[in-house]
Amino acid sequence: MAIRVATQGATQLQLAAGIAKPADFTAARSIGGAGGQIMGYWYAFMLRLPTGAAWETNLRRFLLGGGSTTTGIITENGTGTSNDIAAVWLGSDISSTGTFSGALRLRPRLLWRTGSNNSGYFPTGSFTSGVLIDNDLTALPAITRGSDAWLFVIGVSNTAAQGDSPVWRGWGAHCRIGAGGTPASQVIATAPVNNNWLISTTTQLMRNVFMAASATATSNTPVDTTVEHVGLVQGDFPWDTLNNRPHHDAIAALAGAGSNPLLTYASLVAAQNAGSLPYANCRQGRGDLTHHWTLTDLTSAGLTSSGSAVPATFVATDYNSLSGGLANTATIAPLHWQGGAPAITEPAVKFHGGRGALPFTIAGTYQAGTIALQRRWEVEATGAAVPGFDWEAVDVLGGGTWSTTDTLPVGGPYRLRVRDTNDVNRAVAMVDFLVGTVMLAHGQSGMAQGLSYSTSDPANGLGITVAAGAQGIFLAGSNNDAGGASYQKPVPAITRLIGGQTPSGRSAGGLLLMNEWQARFPGHPLLIANMAIGGTDMADWAANASIGQWTYLGTVGEPGLANAGGVGRVGHYAWMLRGIVDCHAIMWTPNMSAVQATRTAYADAIDARFVNSPQAPWLVLPPWRGHRSPPDGSSTITKRAQHVDFVAERGSRGILGPYWPDIVMDGNPQPATTGDQGSLHSAYHSNATVGGAGSPVSDQNQVGQARIGRGLGRALAWVFDRTIKAHGPRVLAAWFRDGARAVIEVELGRQVRTLNGAGISNQFWVSSDGGASFSKAGFTVALSADATRAVLTSTGAPWPEAGVRVDYARAWPFGPADGDLDE
Repeated sequence: MAIRVATQGATQLQLAAGIAKPADFTAARSIGGAGGQIMGYWYAFMLRLPTGAAWETNLRRFLLGGGSTTTGIITENGTGTSNDIAAVWLGSDISSTGTFSGALRLRPRLLWRTGSNNSGYFPTGSFTSGVLIDNDLTALPAITRGSDAWLFVIGVSNTAAQGDSPVWRGWGAHCRIGAGGTPASQVIATAPVNNNWLISTTTQLMRNVFMAASATATSNTPVDTTVEHVGLVQGDFPWDTLNNRPHHDAIAALAGAGSNPLLTYASLVAAQNAGSLPYANCRQGRGDLTHHWTLTDLTSAGLTSSGSAVPATFVATDYNSLSGGLANTATIAPLHWQGGAPAITEPAVKFHGGRGALPFTIAGTYQAGTIALQRRWEVEATGAAVPGFDWEAVDVLGGGTWSTTDTLPVGGPYRLRVRDTNDVNRAVAMVDFLVGTVMLAHGQSGMAQGLSYSTSDPANGLGITVAAGAQGIFLAGSNNDAGGASYQKPVPAITRLIGGQTPSGRSAGGLLLMNEWQARFPGHPLLIANMAIGGTDMADWAANASIGQWTYLGTVGEPGLANAGGVGRVGHYAWMLRGIVDCHAIMWTPNMSAVQATRTAYADAIDARFVNSPQAPWLVLPPWRGHRSPPDGSSTITKRAQHVDFVAERGSRGILGPYWPDIVMDGNPQPATTGDQGSLHSAYHSNATVGGAGSPVSDQNQVGQARIGRGLGRALAWVFDRTIKAHGPRVLAAWFRDGARAVIEVELGRQVRTLNGAGISNQFWVSSDGGASFSKAGFTVALSADATRAVLTSTGAPWPEAGVRVDYARAWPFGPADGDLDE
C-alpha cells in the first residue's frame, strides 16, 4: 500500500525526527564495508502525479523536502528557509513570482537549502520574474500524470577517483515503473556541486516527507498525489563510466524494468558493496541504506503529523483513522518490492528418515508480489552448500505458498535458506535439520519404560552425556490419551541429542540407546520415537479402540484443538514423521495378541499410516526370559512363541531380534519400594536411589533403563549391520576349574559389564541331581578378570563329580514348572 493526499485537508506528514547530514562528505569515510571512501548520497521515491484542476491551479509543489521550520514550505524563488532538500514539479503558475512556460510543465526541479534565504546551492540557479536561470534538471523528459507511476532517483556522486580532490556532480533520474520503463537521467553540467552544500549545511534532510497544507495554500501537494518507498542512501549510486551518468541498468532494476535481476534499494546497495552488479561500464561504488520508509504502515514508519499546516509541536497520528488529508491506497511500486521475506513453515520434527534415500518436502509462505524464490541447503557447521543443493529455484510457487522437495544425504545438522530471487536480502533461514534413521518403538510398559516412562520422568538422573559426534532426537508424546476425559491437544516432547551434551530431559534408556548406535554408526543421525503405551493390548490398537480422547490408530494428521479429525496415536506419529520409519522395534509383553488375524491387522494398520515406508523391517524382541518375577507368568514361553510367530508373519520384513539385556542382575525378590518386580519395568529403576544408594536394583548401577537402552541400541544397529554383536550374555559352556570341584566357570559368550564396581547378583542356579532340582544357594558369583565368564565358588562342600547342571536366570520369571530352558 502507498499513501496519497485524500483531500486538501490540514495534514502534514513529517519524519518523527530529523535526519542530520554527516558533517563533511569530502573526508574519507568507512561505509559499505570499506574504508577510505569519499562519497555522496542519493535518495529515491516512487510517485504518481494526479490529474485534475488542483494540479493546474496550485502548481508550486514540493515533496520530500522542507523549508520553513514552522510551515514546511520551501518556495521556488529562494525565500524559503531551513531544511535542505525539496523536489518540485513545474507547470503554469499564478503566484507572485510569475508564470512558467508550458515547456517546463511536469519536469522535476530540485532545490537544496542551507537554512538561509540564499538560493539553492544545487545547482546555483534562481528565478528572476519567473525566468529560470541555470539548469535545474529541467532537461529531463517530461513525466505523465494519472495512471503512470514513476521512480525518481536524485543524488550527488563523486564521479572522480577517490582522493583529496573529488569531482562532485548533482544528478537526477526517473523511470516509468514496470516492464516498459525506460530510464532517463541528467547530470548537472554547468558546474560541479557547490562544496558549501556538501560541508556547510547544518540543517536536516527530508524533514517533510509529504504535505497537504490547505486548499488555499500557495505551496502544497495536490489531491491524489501518491508516494511510496522513500529511501535515503549515503554513498554513491552505481555510475555509468561510459556515459558519465547514473547507471540506467540499476535504475531499471529498481523500477522493475530491464533484463537484469530486479532490485530494491537494499539489494542494490548490498550488490554494490559485494561488487556483484552485472552491468557493463559500471563503477559500482559503496553505499549504506540509511533510511527506508515503505509507507505501507504510516504509524510504524516513524512518521508524525502536526495535524495542521502550521504545527506548534509534532504529535504522532494514526493516519488510518484520519478523515482527510492522507489515506492508504493501492501500491504503485513494482511487484518485487512488495514481496518481503518468505517464511519457512516449522516442521513438527526437523528430522527426515529414509537413510538418505527418500525425498522430503519443506514448505513455507511468501508475501504478495514475490516473483521467484530460491533455496539452498548448507552444512551448518561450515556454511558450505551441501553438494548438489546450492541456490536453485523452489519446486512450487503459487497461491501464497512455496515448497521444495529434496533428497539430502545422511548427516546434518543442515541449514535451509530461502530467498527472493530478485532481492536476495529478503531471505529466511532455518537450522538443525537432520537426515538419518528413524526407529519407532511399539508395545507396552516394557518398551515404553525401557526408553522413557513419561514426560515427568526423572530428568537424566544419571547425568548421561551423549556420545561425541552423535546427532539425533528423542521423540515422545506429551500425553498418551489426549487428556483423558477432557481433550487436550498433545504437544510432542522432543529432546535434541547432541554429542558432548548432557540433556536435562528424558531418561537413561534413550540416551544410552543413542550412544550404542553412535558407536556402530558414527555421525549417522538417529531419531528414537517412543510410541508404546504401558498396559495396552495389541488387540485394542488393531481395533482402533478409544483411549481417553484418542483412538489408538485414527487418521493421519496434526491433532486439532477439538480433535475434530479423529487423529489417533499412530496417526499423530505418522504425521510427525512424514509417514517414514526405517525400523519398527516391537516388544509386546505380556499383551501381544494370541490371534494371528489381530497381529496381521495391527501391522497392516501401521503400514497404512506410514505410507512412505512400505518395506520397513520389523525388529521383534522376544521375551526369552523377560524379567518379571514369579508368580507372574505373563512372559512365559507362550508369549515368546507369539513374538516368534509375528516375525514369521511379516515375511522378509520380519527380523527375530537377539536376546539383548546385560547380565548385571537385579536382586530377587526386589524391594517393595519398586512397586513392581522386574527391570523390563525399568521406569521403576530410572532413579539412582531405588533400593538404596549402591543397591544392585538401582539405576545407579544402570540395571534399569540404562541396561534396556544399551541392549536396544545394539539390536537396532545389528538390523543394519549383521556383523555387530548384539546378543546379550548367554551360557555357552560350564566346567569345573580343577579337580577340587569347588569352582565352576561358566562361559557367557561375550564380555559383560558392571557399573560402579557393583557385583552381579546371583541369578545362577545349580543342580546336583541331574536337573531334578535347582538351587542358587551355597555358592557365590563373580565375573572373571576379562568379564567373559561367571565364576561360581562353593561356600560348602565340593560339587559331586556327576549330575551337576548350571542354569542362568531360571526364575526370571520362570520356575521349574514353566519348563527347562537351559542354554
